Amino acid sequence: MWSCTVAKMYSSFLSETSRAQPAQSDSGIKGFSLVELSIVLVIIGLITGGVFVGRDLVRQAEIRAVSADIEKYLSAINSFKNKYESIPGDMRNAQAYWGAAHVAPANCITTVGAGTATCNGDNNAVIMMSVGSNEPFRFWQHLANAALLEGSFTGVTGPNGSTNDAVPGTNVPEGPIPGSGWSVFNWGIQSGSPSAFDGVYDNYLLFGIIQTNTITSAAALSPEEMASLDIKLDDGRPGTGKVVPRQFSNCTTATASNQTNANYALTNQSLVCSLIYRQAF
Repeated sequence: MWSCTVAKMYSSFLSETSRAQPAQSDSGIKGFSLVELSIVLVIIGLITGGVFVGRDLVRQAEIRAVSADIEKYLSAINSFKNKYESIPGDMRNAQAYWGAAHVAPANCITTVGAGTATCNGDNNAVIMMSVGSNEPFRFWQHLANAALLEGSFTGVTGPNGSTNDAVPGTNVPEGPIPGSGWSVFNWGIQSGSPSAFDGVYDNYLLFGIIQTNTITSAAALSPEEMASLDIKLDDGRPGTGKVVPRQFSNCTTATASNQTNANYALTNQSLVCSLIYRQAF
């Protein structure tokens, strides 16, 4: 809006200048003066600067929304546990509340039910694939069925056939950054991984750009953005606490999974981090 105002002021200036000058024949028409050219350059600079400022503001809003999403999902999970005495996706009597997507457990795992129809979990408090249920995807469906999450979710893997095929807006929620989404899974205890810090992960939330055929999200955040989220939500350290990067390579200064005292690689401005909130529920 301000750039439009500047442009209108310049247009008015040109009009006043034109009226103040005597009419000239075609052969006597002159080009812009140095003052006029200077004003044009200033306006171009202001508009260009405004575009970059606008992009920064949009990006900052997206990062804040990542934090808000985590808090929203944690609250929804706790409300679900309090009401149903189970975690979503793992609920053993979900069909008693919302109907069965398929009566045969072996078929229920791949069946998109009508309306709220779903599958039971195995009630072992671990979000994993189980007999008769695709718990990482039924997780989001159960939350939506319980009116604790907006939208509707299929509860099954995506069209590519992989058991981990996440499709934002279809079987997992969309994230605030274009192309991003949220996933849940269970890693138990990690030690010696080539990409993840050592520690207890258990049931975790994962945010990033969703890759085809995998529930593992690709990098969506810069180290600086990841650090800002870690400071807001946790301890500000990449290798400790609940908030950790999915990949420590490039996102942090660590070269091995046991270097939990590493720092975020703040000089790297590339998008090389995705976020895990471990032991989430």
